[in-house]
Amino acid sequence: MSDNWPALYEARTVSAREALGAIRSGSRVFMSAGCGRPQLLIDELVHLARKIADIELIHLMTIGLAPYTSAEYANRFRHNGLFIGSDVAAAVADGRADFTPTNKLQIARLFRERRLTIDVSLIQVSPPDEAGYVSMGITIGISKTAAECAGHVIAEVNSNMPRTCGDTLLHVNQIDAFVPSTRPLLEAPAREVDAIADEIARHCSRLIDDGATIHVGYTPIAYALPKYLMRRLDLGVHTDILTPPLVELIQAGVITNARKNINPRKTITSLCYGTKETYAYVADNADIAFHPAEYVNNPLTIAQNDHMVAINEARAVDLTGLVCARFRGPRFGSGFMHGASFARHGRSIVTLRASTPDESQSNIVMDIDPGHGVAMSTNRDEIRYVITEYGTADLLGKTIRERALALIHIAHPKFRDGLLQAAKKRHYVYADQLRQPHTKYPDHFEARHMFADGTRIQVRPARPTDERKVQTFLYGMDEASIRYRFHGRLETLHHDRVQSFVNVDYEGTVTILAFRVGERGREQEVVAIGQYHYYPTSAQAEVAFTTGGQYRSRGMATYLLKALIRMANDQGIRGMFAMVLRENQPMLRVFRKVGVPMTTKFEDGFHHVTMDISAAAEEKPQEETAE
Repeated sequence: MSDNWPALYEARTVSAREALGAIRSGSRVFMSAGCGRPQLLIDELVHLARKIADIELIHLMTIGLAPYTSAEYANRFRHNGLFIGSDVAAAVADGRADFTPTNKLQIARLFRERRLTIDVSLIQVSPPDEAGYVSMGITIGISKTAAECAGHVIAEVNSNMPRTCGDTLLHVNQIDAFVPSTRPLLEAPAREVDAIADEIARHCSRLIDDGATIHVGYTPIAYALPKYLMRRLDLGVHTDILTPPLVELIQAGVITNARKNINPRKTITSLCYGTKETYAYVADNADIAFHPAEYVNNPLTIAQNDHMVAINEARAVDLTGLVCARFRGPRFGSGFMHGASFARHGRSIVTLRASTPDESQSNIVMDIDPGHGVAMSTNRDEIRYVITEYGTADLLGKTIRERALALIHIAHPKFRDGLLQAAKKRHYVYADQLRQPHTKYPDHFEARHMFADGTRIQVRPARPTDERKVQTFLYGMDEASIRYRFHGRLETLHHDRVQSFVNVDYEGTVTILAFRVGERGREQEVVAIGQYHYYPTSAQAEVAFTTGGQYRSRGMATYLLKALIRMANDQGIRGMFAMVLRENQPMLRVFRKVGVPMTTKFEDGFHHVTMDISAAAEEKPQEETAE
């Protein structure tokens, strides 16, 4: 670059009014958004409104006010939203502003291919360094691409803008006008975390393993996550927005980026939404690399990160897994959901509250409301997990029937019956499908266990979507096991019978399943089942369990019985009973092994076993990351 840049810089340094004189009526003007918004330039542009007309203004999500969208400027400015945030939503809804459905990767392409020609770009930068380069600091996103493609570039040079590492530099000779500023950078307010956001974050954290690379936006979930991740090791970050919660995890040593496949040891981001302390942390920090959105949001880049976990908020999800974005902005997830779905061991997660704040409407719906039609929806096949405060629905490989059941299971209880009836009318589920329990799925009873011989199992309460897995297990039982469990022959196990195993209320009726653990802790086939049903009249619960043939004699039945006792005690149940066939001596030995007071009475070919479980030890299962 030219050595005479200081003279060029001095010659091009003017007032905001002089710089904005380059804007002519009918121009298309790009404005940097987020916390790097050039406030001085935008304020002056609004003041000049009476001198110009029909200016098309485009930008992504802004922090602060958007006065140019008010009705008084209707003939002066026309906002074209590439993202509809709260500041411009009313203008779009009232028809005073436009919306262009797109994603960040496409936006860059629109700029570079001149399909969306930028006449003037308004950006904010740091002062130049000794070589004449300014840094775009905390706002790279699409702003750097817009500056590179614009016919005329006006930069607000702010002494408070930190110089950041990565692809953030422009040379003085790439900018046509410089306007000095000392205004404090905009700060993004911390997102409020209530009990629901906290619970959703807890569910999300169970899907983030050691070494995972994460994307999480500027949401309440992002602010609730850190406390649940403090014991994770070597997390990585590849995200479009770096926020204070992520910085907190970096400073705590949780995020090291050590296991990333691409850009190891580097936190990759495109924007920073934070406070002056956050900006001070990213300043000249070589461990944090800012890049344009066409790199950060590119699914091909994202998918190179093994164990990529992308977490995005949604506004609504229908029973087939179609998602309506939380905000009317660039295509849902801006490449992250797509990238995570193709990454090796990747996980795409959608979070949403189960209902509106007043609980008048469900956010798990039969059909996406046409009123949400402006919001972009993602493909059903890109979403693996949907999470509400009531639990997690894993949609990977699920049929429409299974998806509907899984999503009803995490809907707000007051809407579950209505959703089930609607699903029946649409023939999504069986006409005789049992109603979903209105209780919350007790994920605190999920556990992993390794037996002495190295056999590993995942034990958890049953969900309605486990019906086929249970059916397969029961059909695989030998004749003796069938006789011991059902006290007779068993010809068929149709849906109408098997569904009672998995549609349980987790209070009076409980089924727990043991799965063989496969690669990376994934659940494989069911290897054992335990159940109890509580009878209030006797204040006791009838218990039964069975183990697959090749998994017997390993202590599995004893483990399941102890787990059932813990769950029963949790519900205030203090007694259990069972009817055991005379020849089923192995089951009697299991009852004796758990070490609770027990009495037996033999009658009519059965041992009638009664157990006092009130004094059972409170053995809590180890909390581990769920697969």
